[in-house]
Amino acid sequence: MLKDKSYIVLGVGTDIGKTFLVENLCQNNSKYYAIKPVITGFNNDGKSDSEKILNALKIKINSSSLDKISPYRFKKPISPNFLGNICENEIIKFCINNIENCQKNQKILLIESAGGVMTPINNNFTFLDLAKSLNLPILLVTSNYLGAISHTLCCLEAIKNKNLKISKIIVNEHQIMPIKTSKFIDCLNNFCDYEIISMKNFIKNS
Repeated sequence: MLKDKSYIVLGVGTDIGKTFLVENLCQNNSKYYAIKPVITGFNNDGKSDSEKILNALKIKINSSSLDKISPYRFKKPISPNFLGNICENEIIKFCINNIENCQKNQKILLIESAGGVMTPINNNFTFLDLAKSLNLPILLVTSNYLGAISHTLCCLEAIKNKNLKISKIIVNEHQIMPIKTSKFIDCLNNFCDYEIISMKNFIKNS
């Protein structure tokens, strides 16, 4: 279902299902590899997003393996720009090295962001800026909750303004849904022409 070799996984907000998507793809198919360069709320308790990804990849969890997928780890669960001086050139280089390694090993790389599309990595550089720097197609994760249509359309507008390619919009159905997912997708289709698919169907067919 995915045709490109590398993708950046962005969400319309935090706790929207990005890691759930990434870990399921990695767990179900060995062609996938994943990194989450920045993580906040990291407690090293076996439950963090980075540890879930390593488990899905069947890689032993230790400091070395965590460094390889999440070099910027912060305990406090707030925006990364408040927690450390992350240099955009370093994070771009880290991602490019992983892109090149996955190409050599014929793997599909998933780069998972932290938070939402416009979450700041530092005071001048967001995850959308990272997507622009890498010029990768985007897997945009949203969910069917009250306000999600507006949030999703705002994200699409921001992505469009960066002239970036959206590969797919993926709808997570993990919350109590105010309307049927099919109606949610139909509504979004009135405003865009991207492929929109439920999380369940996307994982099943990938």
